[in-house]
Amino acid sequence: MNQYVDASVILRIVVRADDALTEGQLLYPTSSALLQIECLRTLDRFQTSRELRRAEIPRTYAALHEAMRRIELLKIDDTILERAGGQFGLPLKTLDAIHLVTAVAWRERINEEVIFLTHDKPLAAAARSYDFPVLGVEDY
Repeated sequence: MNQYVDASVILRIVVRADDALTEGQLLYPTSSALLQIECLRTLDRFQTSRELRRAEIPRTYAALHEAMRRIELLKIDDTILERAGGQFGLPLKTLDAIHLVTAVAWRERINEEVIFLTHDKPLAAAARSYDFPVLGVEDY
């Protein structure tokens, strides 16, 4: 089963959020190369804003690094950046657009179904508009 995963999924797993997908639901995840930067920046914000307890910092970073070892990262090339700047017909943030077009390009390259894993509702709606099955956000 091909899975494309965004940062919201990995972050909820490593901070042990109640609504996180389980690591068992991530079989062979793939993502954009921006995933690690996104996750590290968010954990740094959580640390400096004290959303992450001091005692949890080492475990959380270790969990992120362990998760990243299991994820295949896809390069961001000029074609991805050009496609991410296009119109989607839905409001979509910059990094979400990069994730979506990376998943689309990967699906085109492997010519197989890809399940999109996200907790982000606008990104889930955009992924569904591109005919991805979505895990992590209920239909609405």
